[in-house]
Amino acid sequence: NFELTFQTKFGKPIHTIFSSKPMDVEGESCHVTTMIDITDKKKTEEALIASEEKFAKAFQSSPDIIVLTSVVDGRIIEVNDALQKTTGYSTDEVVGRTSNEMKFWANTEDRERYTELLQKDGRVRDLEVGFRIKSGEIRDTLLSGGIIQLKDGKYILGVIRDITERKRAEDELKRSREELRSLSAHLQSVREEERTILAREMHDEIGQILTSIKMNLSLLNRDIEKKEKNLPREVFSNEIKSMSAMVDHAVVRVRKMITELRPELLDKLGLIPALEWYTEEFGRETKIKCKFISSFEKLSLDHQVELTIFRIVQEALTNVAKHSNAKHASVKIEKTEDSILVTVNDDGKGIAVSDLRKEKSFGLLGMRERVNLIGGKIDFIGIKGKGTTVKLVIGVTLLEKSNSKN
Repeated sequence: NFELTFQTKFGKPIHTIFSSKPMDVEGESCHVTTMIDITDKKKTEEALIASEEKFAKAFQSSPDIIVLTSVVDGRIIEVNDALQKTTGYSTDEVVGRTSNEMKFWANTEDRERYTELLQKDGRVRDLEVGFRIKSGEIRDTLLSGGIIQLKDGKYILGVIRDITERKRAEDELKRSREELRSLSAHLQSVREEERTILAREMHDEIGQILTSIKMNLSLLNRDIEKKEKNLPREVFSNEIKSMSAMVDHAVVRVRKMITELRPELLDKLGLIPALEWYTEEFGRETKIKCKFISSFEKLSLDHQVELTIFRIVQEALTNVAKHSNAKHASVKIEKTEDSILVTVNDDGKGIAVSDLRKEKSFGLLGMRERVNLIGGKIDFIGIKGKGTTVKLVIGVTLLEKSNSKN
């Protein structure tokens, strides 16, 4: 048997299998020749070869892991280059072994489910499974598979897509949304608390002062109405001085409340004088020795950037006073090669790593959100028994934008 190609009368090629056998017919030597037309079979084989060549190219160029497995014993026949890039295993390490022997399955129930679906439907699409790589890390993957026919038999073609980073991004987005919802509720609570505090201070401080002034004025008015000629002048003078002192105290309290609501110095004198004043006030009120260091005499930035820096320093020092048990603190603002660096440091007990990761650390979360809004970066570093450092970095790109506005 051998193949021969003939042409028809019209020039069309015909593929045949040609056979010839010698025979003796009535004493005469003859040959019996047969030709079988295999043109259709040949076309099918050529199409299969072309298909397998295309499959081989797609097999190796795919960014997803592709595994060809024997239907008979489950042994891996071939893998593409993506497997080594993703898992760290070389082709030689996996070919000839089963997925169980390689301990790819993080959960054996996933394997059973995959096998069951293949047997039932002949294919599986986007089954989410844990896939163990060479380092032992479990990667999140989507597994698709099906039974395919190649020229030498049937195989299971498995496609594994690594979605670990996507899952992490989704989880991070979900966590961020939950944090923002919690922060929004917290901010609403803080606003209500601030209003309560403001109302209390207005009532206890300003209200009492105004009430006292009103009473004094009423008494003076009563004395005047008595028209007593011998009423000592000192009485009026003392009352006026007393009321003047009350007014001065009220002015101080009102200014303090206004400053807490909105730093007036920031608008009038700029960021550096405002920070210097605030650190002095902080030290005076808390008895914590607070030092201010600046490499700038004057610094002009976008108003929102300046306000963010001021509020971050304000919040950081508030945390020092509330939680650190520190005796000393410092605020430093300096220019680096490509950014402005603001550092708030204390010598207290040091913030714990667990506190940094707490979802309910609204103060830290609020600081992060403030900084994110202006495109900066903030880090919190705590060393047990040695204090906490808050670092705020504002990049040169943001500074250039700020300066172009000013």
